[in-house]
Amino acid sequence: MTFPLLILTAALAGGLVSLVRLWRRASSRGERWLLARFSLFSFMGCLFLGALLFRLPIKYLLLALPPVFFVLVLCQKVLQSAHRRAVQKPAAPDLDRMKRLN
Repeated sequence: MTFPLLILTAALAGGLVSLVRLWRRASSRGERWLLARFSLFSFMGCLFLGALLFRLPIKYLLLALPPVFFVLVLCQKVLQSAHRRAVQKPAAPDLDRMKRLN
């Protein structure tokens, strides 16, 4: 097995494990729909990046790994913020403040 294949296999396995954990913790249909869309997008992105990485020589592969890592970290942060927004309940309006403004 080549080194990039091991890295991609580990990344996909870790992603699947975290996806299953998040799916079980999801309480609403909106959260699950968000997870389904994001996981499909992430899986297609990993396949695309994996196909690109296998075509590169080893010298360019080493140069391509840091940007790929930062893109994956960025995707993780986007997922966390989207999940946090989906879980958050809207705050109750402050009626006294609204009366003062009008």
